Amino acid sequence: MPDADRTPRAPDVVCISSIDWDFIWQGHQEIMSTLAAEGQRVLFVENTGVRAPSVRDLPRLRQRIRNWWKSTKGFREERPNLFVYSPLVLPLPYSRLARWVNRVLMMRALRRWMRATGLYRPIVWTFLPTPLALDLIHDLDPQLVVYYCIDDLSASSPAARRIVRSEQQLFRDADLVFVTSEKLRQRAAELSRHVHLFPFAVSLERFERVLHSDEPPPADLQALKRPIVGYMGGLHQWVDQDLIASVAARMPTSHAIAAAAATTASISVATVRSTRRRIDVGAGVRRFPAGRSTGSRSRARFAPARRRARASREGARRTPRSCSARPARPRCRALR
Repeated sequence: MPDADRTPRAPDVVCISSIDWDFIWQGHQEIMSTLAAEGQRVLFVENTGVRAPSVRDLPRLRQRIRNWWKSTKGFREERPNLFVYSPLVLPLPYSRLARWVNRVLMMRALRRWMRATGLYRPIVWTFLPTPLALDLIHDLDPQLVVYYCIDDLSASSPAARRIVRSEQQLFRDADLVFVTSEKLRQRAAELSRHVHLFPFAVSLERFERVLHSDEPPPADLQALKRPIVGYMGGLHQWVDQDLIASVAARMPTSHAIAAAAATTASISVATVRSTRRRIDVGAGVRRFPAGRSTGSRSRARFAPARRRARASREGARRTPRSCSARPARPRCRALR
């Protein structure tokens, strides 16, 4: 076939992530999975850390070691076009010696894998603004650098405050900067002219499939009486947990369910039942007459399952009732 008739291959993507692949499913995995499904090869580099580990990080460290041993020198194929790299690094992100050692070891592994797979000059999409991430970006010689600033990482813990300088450098160097809030946009705009507000969203298609599914809801929800008010999302310190608990307390005849991965424990489980486990976010929706799902402009109202199922059987075509805007799942076609 003549070269002129061939469709140009979409650029490969190396994602420097701030979470591990098996962590709570969120924008990192959703965006990279979408790019892979669209035909772009994606290498997902798992989190190398923004602070030194503590005792509570031991389970995650053990999981990283298990992932490394189960894979081929840290690399594994997660799904078509999507590969995950679980590097073993010295967990001292601001030590010059550790930074040099990690850079050498990781780039040796990355170059070997890139040669074997024919991946050259990728797009680098980073969620991580650490000094090590800057080193990797420089050595990978990317054709485009995207920094997705999803949070103020320097405020996540006292040990992470040293990240400010390297993040400021990344703001300057990146070809494209995405942010998830107006506050982050204002901060990034002081250092870059290429800042765009790109909030996380919800996959309404996934909720729609669940609402029309005949699969029964989780057993622990079946026993609860209606109405059920559902909250789905991470119970982080910046979530207004007092508000959630207050809403539950003001609805004594209802059951409030926090279908979330709880990272704090300030909400009383006597008031709000928290799953505290990784779940399919749509698994309990069919039991929720009303629900709140985190994500930008994602206040979605879910009609009762029985009414939706009945409408489906009657052949009525309904779309999810949502707020003023329907945030589309990011396709990132501009990067292709």
